[in-house]
Amino acid sequence: MQWQKTHGGNQRTVGYSIVQTSDGGFAIAGLTDRNSPGNGDALLLKTDANGTLQWQGSYGGTQDEYCYSVVQTSDGGYALTGSTLSFGASLYDVFFVKTDDDGNQLWQKMYGGTMSDWGHSLIQTNDGGYTIAGYTYSYGAGGSDMFLVKTDINGTVQWQKTYGGTQGEAAYSVIQTHDGGYAIAGFTNSFGVGDYDVYLVKTDSAGTKIWEKVYGGEQNWGQSVVQASDGSYLVAGFDVEIGDVYLVKTDLYGEFGLTRTDTTVNAITLYRGIDDPYWNYVRIRIWRIS
Repeated sequence: MQWQKTHGGNQRTVGYSIVQTSDGGFAIAGLTDRNSPGNGDALLLKTDANGTLQWQGSYGGTQDEYCYSVVQTSDGGYALTGSTLSFGASLYDVFFVKTDDDGNQLWQKMYGGTMSDWGHSLIQTNDGGYTIAGYTYSYGAGGSDMFLVKTDINGTVQWQKTYGGTQGEAAYSVIQTHDGGYAIAGFTNSFGVGDYDVYLVKTDSAGTKIWEKVYGGEQNWGQSVVQASDGSYLVAGFDVEIGDVYLVKTDLYGEFGLTRTDTTVNAITLYRGIDDPYWNYVRIRIWRIS
């Protein structure tokens, strides 16, 4: 250990997400209680490289707000997502806040329907917009479903999608993949062999599901997903039954027996069957006419 710091006042203060900032410091997002437990605001703390507090901001209304994910945006500010009871259609709604580089709120958005909707993971996408993953009781097949919301740079919804079955699903992590689509990790109670299983969904750039995978035994949750340099995926979570870390590594691209060949700016994306002897090798040469 090099150092440790604590930040917060007399009330409960919780950190859920951290990023290293462009100046070498850190931004931490979470929640803080105003007066009593269950009555809190979304919280953003900014520290220097040694963890010394530089500023903090809180965001919300007269009721509950939660914040589970923060990113530093391309303009040097910050974007936060979580859930709000103070604003929106009804019950909890996905809460999205954009700040400047000093934590001053520039705008806020809410997404959801007449039931409860939560945001748990946020990324800024290649086009400058944002994608939020969480779960919704307002839309989908039944129970809760994975909820994916794509916005433009100003937080205006471009599309939203749900994934899951008739029981319960939730998303806790989303990434933009090498092909411009998305990989979403969480849990499912609709599919698999146990009460809960790790649920990994791959989509294209428009959020259309390409494939889904289920991993686990009795009770397993996925909390975080990354794409490895070879194109495969790793999902980290936990095994509820025995209380251990649960880590899954997939095959290349996870494409149900398909693997993608190399792609360049001037090349076609090609798929070939891993186990198909008639598709062992495929080559295409392309000449670009200037």
